[in-house]
Amino acid sequence: MSKHNFAFLYPFFAIVLWAGNVIVSRLSAHTIGPQAITFYRLLLAVLLMTLFVARPAWRNRAAIWPHLGQFVILGFLAMCLFQSLSYLAAETTTATSMAVFTAR
Repeated sequence: MSKHNFAFLYPFFAIVLWAGNVIVSRLSAHTIGPQAITFYRLLLAVLLMTLFVARPAWRNRAAIWPHLGQFVILGFLAMCLFQSLSYLAAETTTATSMAVFTAR
C-alpha cells in the first residue's frame, strides 16, 4: 500500500500523543513534582531530537545564530513554563478539564 493511504493517521497520532500527555500529567501529579517531570521530559526530548537535528542544525548554524535568543525565549515559554503550569494544575483538576482548557 502507498504511504498516502495512511496519511489520515498522522493527525490521529498527534491527538493520541496529546491526550496521552494530559492523562500522564494527571496520573503523575502526586507522584513527581511539576518541575522534575518538566526537566525529565525536556531532557528526553533534547536527547531524542539531537539524533535527528544536530547535524542539519550545525550545517545551518549561520542562519540559526541570529535567532538563537528568540528560540531560547520561545522554548522556555512553550516547554518549561507551560508544561510546569500544566503539571501544577494537574494536582487540582481532572484530565478532562486540562484537555478542554489546553485545546482552546
